[in-house]
Amino acid sequence: MFKSKERTLHVGPDGWSTQIGRVSGARKWSEIASVSESAGFVVITSKNGNALVVPSRVLPDPGSWQQFVKDAHSWHQEHAV
Repeated sequence: MFKSKERTLHVGPDGWSTQIGRVSGARKWSEIASVSESAGFVVITSKNGNALVVPSRVLPDPGSWQQFVKDAHSWHQEHAV
C-alpha cells in the first residue's frame, strides 16, 4: 500500500526508521533484501516485500545524494545475511 503523506526518514549504520504523524516503523539492515538506485530514486526493499522509495530531492545537492546512496549500499552490505 503506497503512503503518499510526507514522512520523516532517518537512515544510519544500524538501519532506518520513519514516522508519518503518530505512525512509525523501523528496519535493521539485516531485514533488508535490497538497496537499488534508479532514475534519481533509491528503493530500499525489506525481506517481507515492503519498500521505501527515497527521491533525490530530499537532499540539498548531488554530492549529498551520492553520499547517501554510497552509505545505504555499504550499510546494507555490511549486514547482509
